[in-house]
Amino acid sequence: MLCSRLLFLRSSIPVRAIHRASPESDLWARADAYHNSFLLKADPVLDATQHHTRELGKNAATAAVSPAQGKFLHLLLRGLNAKRVLEVGSLGGYSAIWMARALPDDGELVALEISAVNAQAIEENPNNTNHFVEAKRLVRSGGIIIVDNTGRKGYPADPGRTGPGVEGVRALLSHIRDDDEVEAATIHTVGEKGFDGFTFAYRK
Repeated sequence: MLCSRLLFLRSSIPVRAIHRASPESDLWARADAYHNSFLLKADPVLDATQHHTRELGKNAATAAVSPAQGKFLHLLLRGLNAKRVLEVGSLGGYSAIWMARALPDDGELVALEISAVNAQAIEENPNNTNHFVEAKRLVRSGGIIIVDNTGRKGYPADPGRTGPGVEGVRALLSHIRDDDEVEAATIHTVGEKGFDGFTFAYRK
């Protein structure tokens, strides 16, 4: 069993068109860029990886973490003194680089990405909850599980909205509510990625 301190799960259902041109979304993107200009340094490796992720297509680009979110994961791991991390859904590897750089010399990061062959099956079968159950099995008491892309423009809270991604988030939240072995909160975010969020869970 992995004694991981953190498992990072990315939603298997793409967040489609999460960033659309509007006065609000433009402001969010400018705010991200402004803060990043002070707090993030130029990094050719990360820039090249982000470019590669965009080349994978729109779904990959919208699901990937932003630079600020990548640094947040990096700082979180450093604060936890984490040594082992499992990432499910690594896309182009951008977030994996941020997290790997936070680990000590004897640390380990395992990044998993499903093949394109299975993309249609994933689209039809949201598995946030299955991923969460398996992550909980792997992480030890005191560990952290982060499920990305759970905000989804607020759609899970709208009874009129349906679809694999929205239903997947609802099922995940219901599962966590009934699980006495975890405590969790969803943090909604806005920025260059639009309006989304992540669910942060602590394993008791």
